[in-house]
Amino acid sequence: MWKRLSRKFLREGVLLLAIVLLARLGSGAPFAEVPPVLGAYTLRGGEMQIGLGMQLALFPRAYGSAGLSVDYGLTPWLQLGATLTASPYMGYTASGKVRLDLGPGICVGIPMGVSFVDAGFGIEFGWLSCVPVLSTKVGGLGLHGAFGLALSRLGTGFVSWFMADLDLRPTV
Repeated sequence: MWKRLSRKFLREGVLLLAIVLLARLGSGAPFAEVPPVLGAYTLRGGEMQIGLGMQLALFPRAYGSAGLSVDYGLTPWLQLGATLTASPYMGYTASGKVRLDLGPGICVGIPMGVSFVDAGFGIEFGWLSCVPVLSTKVGGLGLHGAFGLALSRLGTGFVSWFMADLDLRPTV
């Protein structure tokens, strides 16, 4: 099990390093000129984002879910949000994200969130997380990678993911 986890973390670390190296080539666009992408960029002051999402269950004992999120940019570097999730139980999440610009074309977003679950007999703790996201923009390609820690009532775990988005046109 540890071998599998160490290979996963090594792979994610290489992807994050690749993002940093691509951003340092100087070909990235400033993030002030980039439209926000759900989950990747921090909203600018005065911007609002409403998101609908669905998660499908791939494993026999897993549950799917549907959610509605509303995020609002308070300042150019801070956004706050709330999410309502429906699965077998209702979930309530409060979140915030701070953005740190590291230079042209590279940015770190630090999202933090806490979630509670209405389990039918009362509301209980769901999870607490802080998963920094490193993002860069190379031409029309946005690259995002995250690695962080999440605490839940079931235990502690690491979270890592990688995402790419492509701007087909300036507004698409």
